Amino acid sequence: MPLKLDSRTIAFAVAWILTITIGIFIGRQTNVRARNAAAPSAPEHPWANRPAGSEALPRSAPNKRDADRPSSGITAARNARPIDTLADTLEINDSLSRTRRMLDFVDTLSSDEFQDVVDAFRANGFAHIRGNEYNLLLNAWVKADPYAAAEDIDLNDTSGNVRETVIAAWAATDPQAAATWIEGRHDEGGKNNWMIGLIRGIASNDPSLALEAIEALEPGKTRSSSVEEIFPFVIREGFDYAGEWVAGISDEALQRGTARQLGRQLTRVDPAQAGAWVADLQAVST
Repeated sequence: MPLKLDSRTIAFAVAWILTITIGIFIGRQTNVRARNAAAPSAPEHPWANRPAGSEALPRSAPNKRDADRPSSGITAARNARPIDTLADTLEINDSLSRTRRMLDFVDTLSSDEFQDVVDAFRANGFAHIRGNEYNLLLNAWVKADPYAAAEDIDLNDTSGNVRETVIAAWAATDPQAAATWIEGRHDEGGKNNWMIGLIRGIASNDPSLALEAIEALEPGKTRSSSVEEIFPFVIREGFDYAGEWVAGISDEALQRGTARQLGRQLTRVDPAQAGAWVADLQAVST
C-alpha cells in the first residue's frame, strides 16, 4: 500500500538526512587533510609514561591467576564441580579468555545442572560486572530447557533486559511456545519486557511477522520499544526491503513514526543511500 507520510514529515526527514550527509562528508575531508599534514607518530596512552609499579594497566605482564589456569577450559570444566568451574571462570581478568572458557563451560552442563549454576552465579561477587557471561549462561539454559529458564527469571530476576534476552532466545527457535508462555504474564514497569523479547526473537527470523505482532499491540511504550527491536533485522535485509517493510504498516501514525526512526538508523549505515531512500518515500507518498 502507498506510504501515507505528510509533506512536513517528508521535508523534515530530507533536510535532516542531507544535513547529516554533508556533515559527514566535510568531517571526512577535514580528517584526510589533518592526517596528511601531521607527521606520523606512535599513539600515546594514559599509562605510556608511568613508572613501573604504578596503577597503570600493564600491557604485557600476564595476570598470575590467568597464567596458572590450564590451557584447556573444557578439560578443566569436566574435571571439577560446575559451581567451582563457574567461580574460576568468572575470576579470569582477560575478557576473551573468560568468554572462551564460559562457552566451553556451558557446553558441559546438563539441563538439570543449570539451576544450581545460575543460583551460584547470582551469589558470586563478580556477578554485577559479568553481564555478558550471565547472558551466555541464560541463553544456554534456554536452549536446554526454555520453560525452566523462563520460570526462574520470572521468579528471581526482574531485570527487563534479562527477561527480554531469555524470551528472545526462546522465540527465535519456538515462537509459538514462547508466545503461549508469556500470555497473561505480569510484568511490572512501564513496558512489557516479555512482549518486547518475544518480538525481538520473532524478528530475528521474520521481521514482517514481528510487525504483525506489533500492530496488534495498543499504542504505548511496549509498542514503541518493540519497533526499535526490529530495526537491526530490517536493515540487515537492505534498503529495498526496508521500504517494503515500512509500506506494510497499516497504522498511519505508527508508519510515520517508524519511517522517521528507521531513516535515522539507515543514515548510520549509508548516509547517501538513506537520502535516496527518504526521497523515494516522498515520491511514493505524493
